[in-house]
Amino acid sequence: MKDGPIRNAYRALTDVIFLSLLVFFTSVLGLFITTGASLTAGFNVMFKIHDQNRATYIFKEFKESFLKNFVKSTVTWLITVVVGIGLFFAFNYANNTGSIVLLVSVYAATIELLLFISYYFAINAVFESPTYRQNIKNTVLMMHGHFTVSLRLLGTIVVIGYLILYVHSTFIFIGVPLYLYFNTFILKNTFNKYIDYTRGENDEIS
Repeated sequence: MKDGPIRNAYRALTDVIFLSLLVFFTSVLGLFITTGASLTAGFNVMFKIHDQNRATYIFKEFKESFLKNFVKSTVTWLITVVVGIGLFFAFNYANNTGSIVLLVSVYAATIELLLFISYYFAINAVFESPTYRQNIKNTVLMMHGHFTVSLRLLGTIVVIGYLILYVHSTFIFIGVPLYLYFNTFILKNTFNKYIDYTRGENDEIS
C-alpha cells in the first residue's frame, strides 16, 4: 500500500530538516573549513530525496559522500573563501577610491563566485569526473551555458540573503534547507540531461 501525499510530504520535510542539520553541524564542528564537503554531501542526499522512487538513508549516504569528496571539496571551498576575502578587500578599496570600474568588476566577480559555488558542489555531488581540472571545467561550462538556470540560482541566494539581513537573523537556520532544496530542484532537470548525454563518457560536459 502506497503512502498518501500528506505522509510523503511529512517524510520529505523531516528528511530535509535532518539533512540540513547534518550540513550545518558538520560545517560548524569543522570550523567552517569542512563546509565544502558538507555542501557536497548535502547536495548528494538532497538529489536523492527529490527522487521519490527510492529510499534515502540520510545519515549513511551523507557520511559516505562527505568522506568520499572531502579532499576535493575542501580544497575548492578554501580557494573560494580566499577569493571571497580578496573581493571583500577589493570592494572596500573601490569604495574608498571611488573607482566605478573596479566596483563593477567586483560585483561581476562576486556573481561569478556565487554561481561557481552553487554549481560546483552540486556537480561534485552527482558527477564522477576523471580529474579535478575536468570538474572545474564542467562547472564553468555549465554556469555559463544555462542563463535562466543561473538566474534562478542567484534568485535563491538573493531571497535567502534578504530574509536573513532584512527580515530577521533567525532565518539563517532555514537558509540551509532552503538553499539545498531549491538549488537541487532548479538543477535536477539540467543535470538529468547531462547524465543521459554523458553516460559512459566519463561525465565530461562539452
